[in-house]
Amino acid sequence: MPERTIKDVEIALIKAMLDRGLKNKDIQFYFNRPERPVNSGRISTIRTGTYSNSKKIKAASADELEYFFASFARGGARRDGAESPNEQEVRQLFRKGDDTHWHLFRGESEEHECKQDFDPRRLTPVVRAIAALANNKGGYVFFGVGNNRCKVEGVGPAFSQTDIADIVNKVKAHLAPTPSIVAKGVIDFDGRAVGFLRVEKHPDRPVVVYRDGESLAEGDILYRYPGQSARIKFADLRAMLDERDRRAQVALAEAARTLANVGTANALILDTDKNTMNTNGRSIILDERLIDQIKFIKEGQFEEKSGAPTLKLVGEIRTVGVIGSPQKVISREAIFEKDILDAFISQEIVEGPENFIFAGLAQSRMWLPIFYFARMSGRTNSQIADDVEGRKIAQKGKKSILLERLRGQRTAHAKAVTQAARAVSRDIATGNLHAPKVLSDVGTFAHGVTAVTAINVPLGEVLIALLAARELAEKADDKNAFGAVCKAICRVDEIFFAEMKVPLQPRSGAGE
Repeated sequence: MPERTIKDVEIALIKAMLDRGLKNKDIQFYFNRPERPVNSGRISTIRTGTYSNSKKIKAASADELEYFFASFARGGARRDGAESPNEQEVRQLFRKGDDTHWHLFRGESEEHECKQDFDPRRLTPVVRAIAALANNKGGYVFFGVGNNRCKVEGVGPAFSQTDIADIVNKVKAHLAPTPSIVAKGVIDFDGRAVGFLRVEKHPDRPVVVYRDGESLAEGDILYRYPGQSARIKFADLRAMLDERDRRAQVALAEAARTLANVGTANALILDTDKNTMNTNGRSIILDERLIDQIKFIKEGQFEEKSGAPTLKLVGEIRTVGVIGSPQKVISREAIFEKDILDAFISQEIVEGPENFIFAGLAQSRMWLPIFYFARMSGRTNSQIADDVEGRKIAQKGKKSILLERLRGQRTAHAKAVTQAARAVSRDIATGNLHAPKVLSDVGTFAHGVTAVTAINVPLGEVLIALLAARELAEKADDKNAFGAVCKAICRVDEIFFAEMKVPLQPRSGAGE
C-alpha cells in the first residue's frame, strides 16, 4: 500500500473534482507542493480506491468543493494544499492536553458552541445554536466535540455528507431574518474529525424564531452566553434594540445631509426593494464622452458569486445632444436552479435566455438544461461557448463541464444498466411513453430517458412525464431521484435542442 501523505480532507476534495470531470493534471495544480508532489498516478489510485483508505472516504459535497475553489481564487486556499483561513483559525482554538487528547482549550464561550455529534435528521438544535450566535458576536458551532472538557471525540461522516444548503433551508424554515453561515468545514485532529459551521453576527438583529420546532418556540430570541444558548435577557435585548435604533438614526442623518447638499430639486430616489426610480418625468443624462468608458450590457450581467442574482437591463438611455437607440438600464432578477428547470419544462419564452445558461454556473447542481436557452438566443453553441470561455469564473470545474457540453464533448446520455430502464428507453423510442406514478418508478424512468438515442414522442408529452417525475422526487425530498430526473431533463434538452434549428423568438413584452 502506498505511503499515506495526503489528508482525508484532500482525498475528499480530489474525489469531488474527479466527479466533476476534472482531469488529473488540473487537480494536481491544487495539491502539489515541493515536499509532497501529487502526481497523476497518485490521483488515479484515489480514483480507483487503491490509495491507502481512500475507498472509504466520501467525496466532498458540492458546497465544500465550491468553497474550496472560491477560497483558492481569493488566495484563502493555496495551491500547496494549505488550509483555508477559517480552518487555520479553528485549528488554533484546539490544544493537545496532558491526556494526549485534543480539547477546545478555552471551552464553550459566547462565540463557541460544541455538539458531540451531528444528526441530519435533527437539525433544530443546530438552528438554535446558529440563532444564538447570530444574535451575539457570531462564532463557531463545533461538531464532534464532547461536553467533557470539550474533548475532541470525532464527528461521523454525516456532517461532511450533508449539503450546507440543507442546513440553510432548515434555518430559513424557523428563523427571520436569516443568519449567514459563511463557512462549513472539517478539521482532522490525529484521526478524529471536527466539523464546524461559522456564523456571522447578523447586521439587523434580533434574529427571531417564527416557527415552533424541537427546542424552538415561536417568538423566542436566543442569545449566546458563555457555556449556553438561552432566551435573551432583558438588558441584552434592550442594548441590541438601542444599537439598531442608533444605526438607523445615523443612516437617516447621513442621507438627510447628502440630500441637503444636493438639493431636493436635483435629487432622485432609487428604491432598491422595488427596483424603481422616481424621476418625476425627468431624463437621466450621461455626457457623450463617458459613453466609451461605460460598458452597457445588452441583456444582463452574470455575477460570479454563488447564488447571487443575474442583472437584467430594461429602460432607455440617451446621450447629451444625441438621442441614441434604446438601451437597457439595470434592474435585479435572480435566476436559480428552480427557475431554470421551470422555464424548460413549461417551455417558457424568457428574456435574456443566455443568462439562464450562465446562471447555472452559480448553482450546486451540474446537470441543468442549456440548449433550449441557446436556441432561444439565436446563437450557436460555439458562440455561447466562446462567451463562457472569456468569463472569469471561480467555479473552474463547472465552467470546464459547461464548455464540454456546449462543444459536444460531454453528454447526459448514459447506458441503461437495468432491464426495467432499458424497457423504458425502448418504449420512448417507439412512441410509447408512461409517466411514473410512484416514487419507486422515478429512478427507472429517469435512467430510461437518459439512455435514449431517439424520442418518437411529442415533446409536450415528454415534458409532462418529466414534470410528474420531478414532483414525486421533490415531494419525497429524494436527492438521488431528483438528480436522476435533472439528468434526464438534460438528455431531452440535448435531443430536441442541441442542434441549431430555427431560433426560438421571445414574445413581445416577455419578461415584463
